Amino acid sequence: MAILGCLAPAPGGRRVTISRALMSITYPSRLMLVSAMNSCHGGYVGDPQHQCFCTPIMIQHYRSHISGPLLDRKTL
Repeated sequence: MAILGCLAPAPGGRRVTISRALMSITYPSRLMLVSAMNSCHGGYVGDPQHQCFCTPIMIQHYRSHISGPLLDRKTL
């Protein structure tokens, strides 16, 4: 999962750039990353038909398992 956090899509597509502290490397790519996750452990936060029993702390803990850089680049 650590490598996914440093992937940055290059403008124009079909390239992926891996950036670290001292350098960046761009590779050609035909990758489509598809991901999904529940909004909380139970999966019912914001669902108008089901009641969610997760506390705000439980939701925060659940969402903390996904890295910030990955969340910034993707809509999950």
